[in-house]
Amino acid sequence: MPPSPTKARSTTRLADVPLRHLRRAIITTLLLVVVVVLFLAMVWRVLIAAFLGVVIGIYLRPVYRWLAERFGHKAPAAILTLVGLLVPAIAMLVYGYLEIRDAAVYLSENASDIAAQIQATLAGLPFGTPSLAAVEGALVRAAEYGTGVPEGVQSALGALTVAGSVFLFTAFYVLTEAEAIIGWMRDRVPPHYADLTTRLETHAEGVLYGAIYATVVSQSLKALMMLVLLVAFGVPIPFTLAIITFVIGFFPVVGTWSVYLPAAGYLLVFQDAPLQAIALVVLGFVGSTIVISLILRPKMAAKRSRVLNFYWMFLGLIAGVYTFGVPGIVLGPLVIGLLKALVDVVTHEESWPRPPAPDDDPEDEEPEIEEDGGAELFTEEHLRDGTPLESPVEDD
Repeated sequence: MPPSPTKARSTTRLADVPLRHLRRAIITTLLLVVVVVLFLAMVWRVLIAAFLGVVIGIYLRPVYRWLAERFGHKAPAAILTLVGLLVPAIAMLVYGYLEIRDAAVYLSENASDIAAQIQATLAGLPFGTPSLAAVEGALVRAAEYGTGVPEGVQSALGALTVAGSVFLFTAFYVLTEAEAIIGWMRDRVPPHYADLTTRLETHAEGVLYGAIYATVVSQSLKALMMLVLLVAFGVPIPFTLAIITFVIGFFPVVGTWSVYLPAAGYLLVFQDAPLQAIALVVLGFVGSTIVISLILRPKMAAKRSRVLNFYWMFLGLIAGVYTFGVPGIVLGPLVIGLLKALVDVVTHEESWPRPPAPDDDPEDEEPEIEEDGGAELFTEEHLRDGTPLESPVEDD
C-alpha cells in the first residue's frame, strides 16, 4: 500500500535545488549580512538610548493607555506621558546641579582652611597622614569638577542631543505603535514556532516589568532612607545627596556608598562626631547595600515577574549591571528570562515528536468510509480481514 500523502515527509537534498535558487539564496544572505553590519555601524553609538526608549515605552504603556482613553488620540497621550516623566527628572537634575555648584564654589574659596581641618583630623589616625598640599590639591580638583559640569555638558552636547532624540522618538513610537509592532513581529514567525514565540514574549515581558519595577522602587527607598539619615545627622544638602543616591545606584561599581562615606567623613572631620559617622556607615551599608540592593530588589523583581525565582533574578541584576552597565538592569534578567524560555520549550514533552510504537506500520493506512450510495460499505469485521461487503440493494 502506498504511503498516505498526510504521512509522507518531503525531503529536499541540496543537489536537487536548482542552481538559480541556490545562487539567489547566497546573494540574498550576503546582502543581508552587509546591510546588518552597516546598520549596526550606523546606530551602535545610540543603541543604548534606543534600548532605553523601548524599555521606558513598554513600562509606561499603562499610563499612556489611561491618557489615550480620555483624549481619544495617540499623539497627545504619548506626549503627556513623556512630559510627565521628563519634567520631574529635569527639575531634580537642575536642583541637584545648583546645590552641588554652590558647594563646589564654597569648597574652592575655602580650600586651604578645609584642607587644614582635614589634615588635623587625620593626624590622630594610626595610618600615615597626607601632606597639606596633597589634601588641598584634591579639594581644588573636586571643586573644579563640580563647577566644570556645564563645560563637560557643552563638549558632549552633540552626542547628547542625538541620543536624547533617539530616546524620545523611540519611546514615542513604542507607546503609540506597540500593537502594530507586536503584530508585525508575530506575522514574521512561522506557525510551528508559536509555542516558542509565546514563551519568549511571556518571559521577556515578565522580567522587564519585574526588573524595572524593583529597580525604581529600591532606588526610591534608598534615596528616602539616605534623606532621613542625612537630616537626622545634620549633613548639609540632604535633598541633593538623596537625588544623587537615587541616580547613582543605576551605575555599575558606584553605589550608595559613594554618598554615605563622604557624608560620614564630613561628620568625622567637621562635626567631630565619630559615633555618628560610624552609625551612618553601618546603617547605610546594612540598609542600602545589603537589605535593599541584595535582598529586597531581586525579591521584588522575582515576585513581579512571575518568571524567575529569587536566585536567578539576583544573578541577572548583579551580573547584568557589571557586564552591560546601566542597560544591564534589564538586559541581565532579560537574558536569563529568555534562556529559561528556550529551556522550557526544548525540555517540554510536546516539543518532541512521539516515536512510533514497535507494532505500528507507517505504511498502513486506515481506509476511508464514504457515505455515498455507490461506495462500498465496511464493517468492523471486514476491516480486519479486508473483505468489503456487497453494496446494498435499494428497494424499489
